[in-house]
Amino acid sequence: MFRHLVGEGRDEVVLLSPRAKEDPAAIQRHLRSTYRDPALVAKVMFKFYNKKQGRDKGWRAFSLDLRQIWNRARRNNPASFRDKDTPEATLITIATQVQDNVRDMVDKIPRI
Repeated sequence: MFRHLVGEGRDEVVLLSPRAKEDPAAIQRHLRSTYRDPALVAKVMFKFYNKKQGRDKGWRAFSLDLRQIWNRARRNNPASFRDKDTPEATLITIATQVQDNVRDMVDKIPRI
């Protein structure tokens, strides 16, 4: 992989150990950590905390949407989730968002 890099990416990887230069996973980790945009995580978390249940979505689909957004943010910047990266913390955070933003089930009951 190192041999195929050019420009700034190659300049970044040149600083790695010879062993790491031969490991594509190490090169990818290094480049991702160097060029990761923290603003992207902020945008994804903004989307997470502002997500509302759509009129045609049930609460399960809504909670799945929240979980997918949460996982995308966590994949983009695992370091910022170290303290929150336990199954319990994730569940509590997502459950709180569902509880705060799920539409009242009374809206779905037809009026007589």
